[in-house]
Amino acid sequence: MTDRQLEQRLRNWYRAEIGDAERAPAALRASVAAISRPGSTFGRRTARWFPTMNLPTRLAVAAVIATLAVGGAFYLLKPAPSLVGTPSPTPGPSQPASSNVVPAGTASWTATGSMGTPRRGQAATLLPDGRVLVLGGEPNGPEPPSAELYDPTTGSWTAAGRMLGFSGTSLTLLLDGRVLAGTSELYDPGTGAWTATGRTVAAHVDGETTTRLSDGRVLMAGGHADTPNGVTGSAELYDPQSGRWTVTGSMVTPRAGHTATLLLDGKVLVAGGGDYGDDWTMASAELYDPVSGTWTATGTMLAKVGPRNSSSNQVATLLRDGRVLVEGFVVVDCAIDGSGPCAFVSDVELYDPGSGTWTATGTMADAREGFTATLLPDGMVLVSGGVRLVSGSISDVALASAELYDPVTGTWSVAATMAVPRADHAATLLLDGKVLVAGGGSNPLATDLLSAELYGPGS
Repeated sequence: MTDRQLEQRLRNWYRAEIGDAERAPAALRASVAAISRPGSTFGRRTARWFPTMNLPTRLAVAAVIATLAVGGAFYLLKPAPSLVGTPSPTPGPSQPASSNVVPAGTASWTATGSMGTPRRGQAATLLPDGRVLVLGGEPNGPEPPSAELYDPTTGSWTAAGRMLGFSGTSLTLLLDGRVLAGTSELYDPGTGAWTATGRTVAAHVDGETTTRLSDGRVLMAGGHADTPNGVTGSAELYDPQSGRWTVTGSMVTPRAGHTATLLLDGKVLVAGGGDYGDDWTMASAELYDPVSGTWTATGTMLAKVGPRNSSSNQVATLLRDGRVLVEGFVVVDCAIDGSGPCAFVSDVELYDPGSGTWTATGTMADAREGFTATLLPDGMVLVSGGVRLVSGSISDVALASAELYDPVTGTWSVAATMAVPRADHAATLLLDGKVLVAGGGSNPLATDLLSAELYGPGS
């Protein structure tokens, strides 16, 4: 998204809220001016408060599920259906949820080969052969954006060809090994070629989600659109066999910047997001049933306030027992016109598909945005990097810290620290159980990274 487009969307938001963009409070008009300045760090951070931020929220667990479907390489990760909605059967007594931070087991980060292009906010996915496809991000030069492949056997990156015209913010691994880039382009790892495919019926500018269903089709839902609230509730299905998109049932609530998680029963949980209207941040959630093609409301998240309108602010992770962990932050005591200090609180919740309810669990040591969450082979969840949120302001300081969540005890512990602070990076679980972290913005955040590193879990 260009600065001019972002400025226009903010002005549209002001117009919807106030009636005249030029009558917006001075603090808001100042934010538009800041965003429109090329290279403005303040502008980039301000943009994340609005549902216009085009940051992928890609979860490494999607790659794990895709690998399961293609070759069963992650057989050990496959949970038993009877465990849905129950604690993981890891040995040891369960403990009440706690925010205590305790030392973690031995683990380390090691440097690996650097990308050919600096990237921040890029998309990444694990291929069936173990390589990682990365594309897009900011800054990325002239369109179409470039793509790269990481080979874990050599620790090196190679160019993956030029795309035809990337549209969207996601990479979706299909059952046949090809990758759907956004909503209109396919990558074939076997030939290294990019080909066009069918376009969506309705326009979705950004902020939509794409989720591969159990039968191989891809569900695309929500996103920004030319509507009174600036978002859409429409949803479509992509058929890899025909290369066509067809309309399916619309969401209960239009939204953009939400998370979408494929559950063990084949349904899709959509949570959070926002729009340009009164619900610019949402705590609502709903379920898509691919059999009936319909959406139904499910339990509302506990946090009623806070920016759930960007994938950099909220991340969802499917746990081995079928529950969904949602990590993010909420804001309290902060006026939208910028008056008064803001307080940021780490917000972590669990969704139980069996009961359709949300429960609080342990909180992270740092309230952060622009972080990644990765499900590890042992069932723990690794959160890395991001920007620390401190009382009174949004920090422009990227973090090198990492934390581990234990689903059995509901607690967080300190993990090994990354070699390089980074935010808005990409994290991918590899076939050998290591986690590849690449790119992102460092300190200052205007510094976009080429570097990559690997997290090796301890015993």
